Amino acid sequence: MPFVTIKEVNKKNHKKVKKSKKVSIVFLFVLMTFFGFQIFRIVFYYKDLENQYNGIKAEQIKLEEIYKNKYEKYSLLKIKLEERGVLLNNGTILQNDIYNIPQTKERTN
Repeated sequence: MPFVTIKEVNKKNHKKVKKSKKVSIVFLFVLMTFFGFQIFRIVFYYKDLENQYNGIKAEQIKLEEIYKNKYEKYSLLKIKLEERGVLLNNGTILQNDIYNIPQTKERTN
């Protein structure tokens, strides 16, 4: 009867275990690489959107300044026209008759 040692059986099992460990390590490496890439991609998109938001916010501030300047000019023009007898009412011009004709208001669109 041949002499069989238990260690030889363990060597075969040990080789299988080593192989499965290598496969699991490679799988974990691929998985970590994938998730690392996804995290990098999300951070990149976040920074890009943040830059776009800051650009739009700066443009909004400029447009608000332009609007304020135009509204101030409109208010000054409205005051000057009221001093001369012309009233602005929702886009229509009400002009008071500055002559001695009976008080009527003409509307012009």
